[in-house]
Amino acid sequence: MRRLTALMLPLVLGCSLTTPKDPEHVALKIAQSHAFSEFTLTFIDVENDSRCPAQMMCVWAGNVQVAVTAVDHSLRIAILAAKQFLNTNSEPRSLKVAGVTLALDSVTPPRITADSIPQANYTAYFTVTRP
Repeated sequence: MRRLTALMLPLVLGCSLTTPKDPEHVALKIAQSHAFSEFTLTFIDVENDSRCPAQMMCVWAGNVQVAVTAVDHSLRIAILAAKQFLNTNSEPRSLKVAGVTLALDSVTPPRITADSIPQANYTAYFTVTRP
């Protein structure tokens, strides 16, 4: 019995000590890229910004849709990556790339008026979560 307990103890401890990796956060301006260990993310542009301006009453908060490309580093040839779309307040909010999850957390600046925001002023905040 002692021998069985001694053999099982490392297995039990090993299982209980496994923790998921901490998420990685990045902020990108339009046309900026960031190389994660698995892939390179590029923030292409803001496709749509329907957020409710701060000085207006709206039925819903609205949504920002951004276009990104994510090129998997495991690919050994150069490819043209297709645009992917992520949203702040509707689906899809995240996508799987190279075995990890990329999520759009938020977009700044906030919408104050109904006037459009110049593309150069946008910053998108992303999180990568690894299993």
